[in-house]
Amino acid sequence: MRLFNLKTTNGLSNKCFTELLILLKDMLPAPNQLPNLTYEVKKMLRKLGMHYEKINACLMIVFYIGMSIMN
Repeated sequence: MRLFNLKTTNGLSNKCFTELLILLKDMLPAPNQLPNLTYEVKKMLRKLGMHYEKINACLMIVFYIGMSIMN
């Protein structure tokens, strides 16, 4: 979960995060349970009931500015 938080906080792409997972998995002693793909991490989080929703920040800023202008 901390790795996925790192991904979302820093805006890492899925490809970059998958490459990070592979690197870390190779560095850890075998056998380890670290997932290989971003998809696998998201699947694990869903099973734990930890859904997430991507919010388009640009749209939120435009909405905020629009509301400010109207008031």
